[in-house]
Amino acid sequence: RVLMCIRCLLFSAVAVFMFTVSLVPHTVIDWQANNNLWPIVKHWNQRLDKFQLVNSYGLFRRMTGVGGRPEVIVEGSNSLHQGWKEYDFLYKPGNVKVAPPVVAPHQPRLD
Repeated sequence: RVLMCIRCLLFSAVAVFMFTVSLVPHTVIDWQANNNLWPIVKHWNQRLDKFQLVNSYGLFRRMTGVGGRPEVIVEGSNSLHQGWKEYDFLYKPGNVKVAPPVVAPHQPRLD
């Protein structure tokens, strides 16, 4: 019974430690939350980073960060003397006043 309690406490301590260390990569996109972390947590994250135990993987994480989604804007002109105009992709979200095309069940790509 004592052995089971010791094992439970050990696993609980490891779980809390891993959770705490995993906060570092998850708070990279929010500088204020990252600055609130204790320095010892960041230190242990750096020491354990080579083992890749935790990461900040998330669905479309790079696209939905705090700074917003990076957008590609293609511009061109038919004349050297006139201004440039933006070319719209056929299925790219753009003007919110225009209804999107019906594309179901086809899911078009921008490339």
